Amino acid sequence: MSTEEKPQFEHDCKDCTFLGRFEMQHGPTLPMEPCDLYVCGVSVIDTVIARYASEGSHYVSGLIFATRNLIPSLVEALKRAQAKGYRVPDDIRNDPDRSPDVEITD
Repeated sequence: MSTEEKPQFEHDCKDCTFLGRFEMQHGPTLPMEPCDLYVCGVSVIDTVIARYASEGSHYVSGLIFATRNLIPSLVEALKRAQAKGYRVPDDIRNDPDRSPDVEITD
């Protein structure tokens, strides 16, 4: 993320930290679309968010969707949050259904 990169879409949660932009695809035959990535939490991640429009309901979120490798934009948000020092909560870290393809750092 460049120092000038700013969110493209409005996001009304003051507890969230912007992680940068990302291109996501909602289906294999659909075009790539931009989204803004966020992490919500202080030092431990409460959730990760991908916002794809300014309308309040136009986002996806859920740490479990990232750790189970279900939504690529949330996997990317998790990766970026961990790079900034955020920790994954122990209950999510120890989830038996967590994908081995998603790295959880210490």
